[in-house]
Amino acid sequence: IHPKITNEAAARLVDSYVQLRNMGGNRKVISATPRQLESLIRLSEAHARMRFSELVEEADVSEAERLMRDSIQTAAMDPNTGQIDMEIITTGRSASSRHVAQEYAAELRERLRHRSGETVLIHELSRELEEVRQAEVGISEMRDALAILERDGLLRIVRNVVTVV
Repeated sequence: IHPKITNEAAARLVDSYVQLRNMGGNRKVISATPRQLESLIRLSEAHARMRFSELVEEADVSEAERLMRDSIQTAAMDPNTGQIDMEIITTGRSASSRHVAQEYAAELRERLRHRSGETVLIHELSRELEEVRQAEVGISEMRDALAILERDGLLRIVRNVVTVV
């Protein structure tokens, strides 16, 4: 069985995709990509096949939309913001986590600017940053911040030791 998509189902697919795109709000976060549209189509067709139907109808699209929304909320929910962020699926990191790492990198850049040649343990830098921020510093964001600074040529990291260049 190779169900054909009715005009009504096609319009519903477009509406569903637009709604998924809008889940990210007005932030610069992608909540749905063309890949999700393709998935909606395949799920709709599969649902029609389960009904042994030659046509994909709006009810099939509704079920595909429900499945897609549930899976996106499960897999792409940013625990820091409660928002959908597809970058979690594609990169393994949320936009908010990346933003925090960039803030850490900026603060570390300022603190390490005059410490050329110095070596320091990562956990000591974390403690310094926690004192400045007066908040706990996440280790993954800290490592991301240090990776940014290493790419910029400001420091080198060997194991847990940072050498300021």
